[in-house]
Amino acid sequence: MATSKLLEPKKTLGAVTAVAAAFTGIFLYGQDNSQLGMILVFMLPVAALGMLARARGGFRGWLYLAVAWTLGVLGLGVLLGVN
Repeated sequence: MATSKLLEPKKTLGAVTAVAAAFTGIFLYGQDNSQLGMILVFMLPVAALGMLARARGGFRGWLYLAVAWTLGVLGLGVLLGVN
């Protein structure tokens, strides 16, 4: 029985990471549009790492996801602290 590739946990979490970073960037831009540069600096790498994690196999993909979520949480804290 074939399973969908979207049901693989790493691929699903990678897609969720990229989408969450995009929505977080949009939310933060709506809060204070003067911080666009900082939003891009913090959230664009998170989305990119989320997509890279989907493409990488094994431990490296999970490592990319861990780094993406760490950057995302730290970036969100910095960006919310700036406002």
